[in-house]
Order: sequence, then C-alpha cells, then structure tokens
Amino acid sequence: MNIQTARQWIATGHTQKALAWLEQQPDNPDVLFLTAVCIEHDKSEHWHRAIESLSAYPASKDLLLALGQGIACARRDLNTTIQEQYLEQAIRVAEALQEPIQHIHWIAILANFHLRQGNPQKALPWLQLSVQRSILHQHHVVTIAQGLILTGYWFGQGKIAQVSALSISIEEAAVQRHNWIALATARNTRASCLLIRKKEAEAIQLLLETGDTLFQKGAVAALNIIKARLGEIHLLLGQERVRTLIQSMQRENT
Repeated sequence: MNIQTARQWIATGHTQKALAWLEQQPDNPDVLFLTAVCIEHDKSEHWHRAIESLSAYPASKDLLLALGQGIACARRDLNTTIQEQYLEQAIRVAEALQEPIQHIHWIAILANFHLRQGNPQKALPWLQLSVQRSILHQHHVVTIAQGLILTGYWFGQGKIAQVSALSISIEEAAVQRHNWIALATARNTRASCLLIRKKEAEAIQLLLETGDTLFQKGAVAALNIIKARLGEIHLLLGQERVRTLIQSMQRENT
C-alpha cells in the first residue's frame, strides 16, 4: 500500500477506505492533501493544512487544486482575508505551472472579488489583466464577461477610445461563442461611443447592420435590444433627423 494506491481508491470512489489508511500515516503534503479530499468534517482546516504543507514545495497541480478548495471554503465561511490570500497565491501558482486558462480564471475571480467588496480601484488592475490575457489566449467567455464589466467602468470614466476598442474584441468573442446578447450589448456600447463623437450616421448604420445579422440568426431577444437602442436614438435625435441620416446612407450605398 502506498500513496498512489490511495489516489486510485479515491478516484474509484473508495474514499473511506483511503481515509482509513491515510489516518495511519505521518503528515506530509500528499497525505494532508488526500485527507482533505476524503474527510467530511472541518474541511476548511484540512485544506488550510494541505495548502501550508504543499506551499513549502515548488508549484504543483495538487497545490492549485487545494487552493481552489480553500477559496471555496473561505467563501462559505465568509473569510475574505483568506479568500483574497488564496486567490493571489492561485494566480502565482497557475502562472508558475504555465497554465494560461487557469491563470486567467483566477485573475478574473480576484477582480470580481474586489468588485463585490466594493473596491473598484483595487479590482481594476486585475480586471484589465484578465481581459488582456483572455483576448491573447482567445478565452472568449472571459473576454465577454469581464470585458463588459470593464467597458462599463471605462465608460463611466469617459474613456471612449478604450471602450470602443474593447467593444470590438467583445464582439469578435461573442460571434465565436454565438452569444448574440453579448454581441448586441457590445454593439450598443460602440454605437454610444460613436454618438458621443457626433458620428450619428455611423452609429445608426452599425445598429441597423447588427439588427440585420441578428434577424438572420433568429436571435429575437438580442434583436430587441438593438431595436430598443434605435428607439432611444429616434427620441434623442428626432424622427426627422434619423430619417434624413438613413436616407443619406441608402443613397451612398446605391
């Protein structure tokens, strides 16, 4: 009987059999880690002990998994101090293991953690990093989710150029994911940037083209978002002004 046998027992669902053997062994990183996996009580304490022991050695997948479990326990225990500590460590470990998707995952979670704590200034660097890395590694889900948060934050700060550029990346990710709601949202945001720059015709054309695309896809909910934005523009600019702009675009396209 050895540690690999214990891992096999756990993998095949024989956790109590593995636990009985583990409890007879002296403490070491493997034993503490597998004990935390098997045991049903005091999970937070057992994962904490496993993390402490594994942290004394080079980064490993066991440590990253233990940190994930430790973060989940800290969230349940409402222990924000430990949660932040483990999140930061998980980011470092994922980077050391050269696991880009895991790295992005934990960066995004840390950004959202700070947002939930009401600390957007502390969240912003992590939010930006998660978006940068997700675009680089084509992690479309994070590009959409974190990108939409970031565009909202930047829009509030008046960073129109950054918002417009990031919206294009979100649109590309949304098309790849067939996430038509995200596409409509990002196009609405970019149209707003064009309106702020007094490029009214371009904003309307962008929304009309998006509406055509969504109609062809049968994406009714997303199409309604675009329709609602066009309705707002009619109210903002006036019916006659919008009609004139559309007629001018039609002449240019003929």
